[in-house]
Amino acid sequence: MRDLVEKLRPVKIDGNDRHKVYPGQDDRVMRVVKKIIRGLCHHHSIISAVSEKRVWADILKYHIPEEFQSEMTHEHREKDVAQYRYQVLREYGIDSAWLITFFQSVTFVGMVSVSEDGSYPERVG
Repeated sequence: MRDLVEKLRPVKIDGNDRHKVYPGQDDRVMRVVKKIIRGLCHHHSIISAVSEKRVWADILKYHIPEEFQSEMTHEHREKDVAQYRYQVLREYGIDSAWLITFFQSVTFVGMVSVSEDGSYPERVG
């Protein structure tokens, strides 16, 4: 509980003092999200044994246009727990791109590089 309390940050929401947790700023959360992406790559037979350095992830900060999302494959593991979309984009230097939403409220974006060193072409990253 102390660990969670240490992560709370004061913010103003509608003029009221509140506290928020920013999961994208917690290295432990991001490590778990990257492991989930690595596991989903294997589960969907995209690529197996993906090293962590090939995976980039962050909290989704910008709206992804529906036309891009509609091209992605949509899956879920208990709709109210985790839903995700993915697409293989090797022609762009990205092995796969991911959108993962937990509890219908927090969405992470991730990419797996085709490069073993985790680099992306300049037009991507």
